[in-house]
Amino acid sequence: PSTFNSVIQVGWRIISSPVVDTNATCLYMATYGSIFRSVDTGKSWKVVLGSNNFSVYTDVAISSNGVVYAALSSDGTQRGFFRSADGVTFTNITPSYIKNLNRTVLSINPNNENEVYFLSHLDSASTSFGTTTTNYEGTPEYVSLLKYTYKSGDGSDTGGIWTDLSPNLPVTDPDQFDKFNCQGGYDLVVRVQPQTNHVVIGGTNLYISKDGFSSPNNTH
Repeated sequence: PSTFNSVIQVGWRIISSPVVDTNATCLYMATYGSIFRSVDTGKSWKVVLGSNNFSVYTDVAISSNGVVYAALSSDGTQRGFFRSADGVTFTNITPSYIKNLNRTVLSINPNNENEVYFLSHLDSASTSFGTTTTNYEGTPEYVSLLKYTYKSGDGSDTGGIWTDLSPNLPVTDPDQFDKFNCQGGYDLVVRVQPQTNHVVIGGTNLYISKDGFSSPNNTH
């Protein structure tokens, strides 16, 4: 299309829920500004998060028991990280120190679905989280890796624990082309391997950490 007139023109992810709801398995779609939900295998859609919102970047992930996590970039009026136990009502679980998210991608840990990894490209470096890398032109990029652990209730405040793993990202290699870079968020992926503690992240290169980025010493 030559003009932008529908949020569905920008689609970041589509996933299906493993939990049967109503008369069919739910589908979720992360689009420009919003998270949509369908209960009729995609024939119709309803916004469940980010109505009339302007977040350019969004993402969505769902656990095996139907808990939905979402991320909306900071250029929207609804922004940050969200959790929903039913896929309809979402709670903002964003830690207070996060102010400047660009694109974020999510991965629920299949070995412990109370843990969720959030890999983000940031507007600028933060004094409280994130780290700085440089691309091949020497331009700074600001990135972060956070792990969220659900504890209780709706998951907000003390119901969830955030761990900043950003200092352990592979951004210090002396070879410029071996540093983690995400090209302004264009290259960005995170996944947790089943039955191990291995976390894989991708930018212009792919990296695997054998201790879930809890240290900088086991990344390849």
